Amino acid sequence: MARVPPPIREFAETVKDALRTGAAAAAVAVASSAASGMRSSAEKGIALLGALMTALALTAEALANDPPRRDFEVRVRPGARPLRLQLLPDDPVAGDVRECATWLARSDALVGAALRAFERECGAADAGEEAAADRRRAERIRYAREAAKALRLTAAALERVADVVAWSAPRRGQEPAVGLSESLLAWLYRVGVRLGTTERFLEVASARAAAVADAGARRDAVRNGAASLRALAEALERWDAGPGTTPPPRGPVGPRNPHQQRLPLVEDW
Repeated sequence: MARVPPPIREFAETVKDALRTGAAAAAVAVASSAASGMRSSAEKGIALLGALMTALALTAEALANDPPRRDFEVRVRPGARPLRLQLLPDDPVAGDVRECATWLARSDALVGAALRAFERECGAADAGEEAAADRRRAERIRYAREAAKALRLTAAALERVADVVAWSAPRRGQEPAVGLSESLLAWLYRVGVRLGTTERFLEVASARAAAVADAGARRDAVRNGAASLRALAEALERWDAGPGTTPPPRGPVGPRNPHQQRLPLVEDW
């Protein structure tokens, strides 16, 4: 059975680990804000970024576990639960948070599409259905390259919000417990974050909170997440159709702001 190439699996594991730590950094920042009584206007946005980092980490984890699928005649399309980013508070960092959230969700959808196409490609090959395997292979190459572009834009957006996630309120006594208020949990659901994703976000945050207790560690965690996405993007871009074939030509990376290009935004899916 064909497997995702080792470099991609290795970089996907790195992304999984780095984004989980980045998600923990976001949860600690939210907890610090809530415990201090000096609530940050970006608190909701930080929580959203943590949840979306968790979602992309889960997709990266799946990239290393790639069983063939038998629904290989089904065309692959990127898909994601719509995010209602208009619910983000209007504050000085809302634009960067919205852009980062958009690209996190877009990357998650495209990496997931490349993975599903590969699983169906393998299923078709195992069944001896060469025509179906060729169709799924073409989809896998296209989505892997689109994912590479989106991951680079996500990395740039993460770097721009690193200082937001590193925000710290003055500490009062012991470290606050990592968690989200009921109102913030409800808000994440209204925005479009799945309940299962939020649960995993909180699990990851609790396990890794100690590693990102101070602002510098949180900033580094987000930047490390960005670096891991760039490495995975490079590997995905090289994931061609196999020996004796010519990979599709490289396209432009695209503008910095996703609202300036015609890739569908999260709200349009």
